[in-house]
Amino acid sequence: MLLTLLTILACGEKTTDTAITNTDTATTDTTEIDPCAPLEGSDAIGMTGSIVFEDGIEAEGNVRIQMCNIETCYVAKWGENGFCFPEGTLPPNMPYAFDLVPTVDKEKYANPLTIITPSDSFSLAETVVIPMFTQQGTNSEDFDAGNGLVILANSNLPETLQSVPLDLESGGLPLEDFTPESIIGAWYLGPFDIKVEPAASITVSNEDIVAGTTYTIYNGDYENKTWALTAEVTASENGSLEVPAAIHILSTMLIIQ
Repeated sequence: MLLTLLTILACGEKTTDTAITNTDTATTDTTEIDPCAPLEGSDAIGMTGSIVFEDGIEAEGNVRIQMCNIETCYVAKWGENGFCFPEGTLPPNMPYAFDLVPTVDKEKYANPLTIITPSDSFSLAETVVIPMFTQQGTNSEDFDAGNGLVILANSNLPETLQSVPLDLESGGLPLEDFTPESIIGAWYLGPFDIKVEPAASITVSNEDIVAGTTYTIYNGDYENKTWALTAEVTASENGSLEVPAAIHILSTMLIIQ
């Protein structure tokens, strides 16, 4: 009897280690993916560039950069050195509306737009500047758009109008269809991409306009991805342009000699 009790007590003293020891070594993949790396297996092209807001606010997160062809729009990615459409993204040899859409204070900043037809991957030579509108007005009176451009009162225009003359030397906007010397006036007009029918009349008078010289006026047509020639006019003897139907779209406007 005593022997049996001692045997039971001895068995009760046994313990079992239920702890599980994991011998696997945890690993973390720290490889950084370059958002601007070329896409594999594609013959399409790419584009890189940099952007700044005129007043210094951060571009990343505050602007959407798009390249839109007749079929679809591509939105840029952000890399270490600016924005990019990775090589392999954009079908070549077709017109694109390249536009920069501020996502903050939309009535404060212009919406830069240009039309380009790239054939190879490329980088913008200059930093694109998103300027603030310098001119504000209404459709109920003639609107001074700056640098000698006056948009005549027109109830078909939006109630509020904005404009900023474009400095081609520092604006950074690529205008591949025109030589810089041929452009005697450029403006960003807002609100962006508003159709104006019937078209708005303008007068233009500045030191670059020469009496007797013929000029053409283009509106940036975002929808059709083209520079729409809206008027051709010869400057009067006093060196001014009077154009009955010049603005069909509020976007980038150019006067070409």
